[in-house]
Amino acid sequence: MMQACGGAGFKRDLGVERLLRDGRAGWVMGPSNEVIKQFVGKSSLFGVECLDIWSQSANRRTLNAELLKLKDEEKLEIAQQLMREVEMNGPLEKSDSSSYQDTEFDNPFNTRPSVSRGPITDVNGTEHLAALSPDCFFPLKLLSVIPMGDKQAEFQFALPQASQHTGCLPGQYVQVRVPLDKDGEKYCQRYFSPVNATTEFGRIDLVMKFESHGQLSQRFKALTPGDLVEFRGPCGGFEYESNSVKHISLVASGSGATPCIQIVRDIMADPGDQTSVSMLYSAETESEFMFKSELDDHSARDERFRVFYTLSKGAGQETWQGGEGHIDKDMISNHLVGPQVLEHKVLLCGGPTMIVSVMRILFQMEYSSHQIFVYGPFGAELVRAVFGRNARLSSHRFER
Repeated sequence: MMQACGGAGFKRDLGVERLLRDGRAGWVMGPSNEVIKQFVGKSSLFGVECLDIWSQSANRRTLNAELLKLKDEEKLEIAQQLMREVEMNGPLEKSDSSSYQDTEFDNPFNTRPSVSRGPITDVNGTEHLAALSPDCFFPLKLLSVIPMGDKQAEFQFALPQASQHTGCLPGQYVQVRVPLDKDGEKYCQRYFSPVNATTEFGRIDLVMKFESHGQLSQRFKALTPGDLVEFRGPCGGFEYESNSVKHISLVASGSGATPCIQIVRDIMADPGDQTSVSMLYSAETESEFMFKSELDDHSARDERFRVFYTLSKGAGQETWQGGEGHIDKDMISNHLVGPQVLEHKVLLCGGPTMIVSVMRILFQMEYSSHQIFVYGPFGAELVRAVFGRNARLSSHRFER
């Protein structure tokens, strides 16, 4: 960059022609002469391997120098952590792994294909059938759009019949698509976790966070009541069933909390479900917390549910009573169930940075990898990045 600008940094008066010429010459995004000299000098003296372009070689001299600064108890702590990592990367027994698991790109945790929920019989004995199918798309009519701040909105769609349910278990997601052209030959599609309880019949509710350049975001923004959108599902996700586990810990950030919202709503709507739920919810601003008043009401009224909020960018008002900063070890220790609880599942929903950060803390606190389910196609790789390449993966449901 400095070469392109004559060695004086960026200049506003360079002109388009100069930038174009330098770009074609490979200088605008290329390394400076200083960096190139270092590359050439090091490789000539020590060989090409010393460059370590992919950061795969440790500098043992620096490492040993840093270790000398540590106290014995600090060295012991690091040694124990390293030994645990070595064990996690060791050979995995065949009995610890399902032959089906990690064969689906979108559902790497699945130990078998996702299932659809069958007929639901309500307290009056009425049978409610599933409206959706995982094998084909069905058009659903938009009922209403409920704004949720400036960046997101809730979209409520009607199922074909008012007595039908979606066919999803709590925690599962569906696929949505809209045409990109008038002929309907090309589609823009995306996976969504519904937010309404699975026992709410006749409709399916989605929350969309609008992106400035997202194709689906722009088309959803233009939707009006009466418009049709195609749905297919269930397509995967965690399959929660009533009383299948004693405790669930939900860790979510921003709009990634949608599967958590549905699981909480289903459990709270069923007085016979004795599963207890702890939720850690992070967002940049207070307005990004979805359905906060409802979650607070559940937490105040029902001992089965507890929620703790934290603002990752800090509180802007003195009235804020939640946490501040990213989710850390103290928040997890104080608000989630510990790793010693056997019938316990941890569900992570959010961006990869948050997920990896939380999993590193869970690893330090000696949670097991098979206790942790991560939403998203790369969830299994994120688990392996923290717990080791042969880490035992969680199932997509609770299995004793």
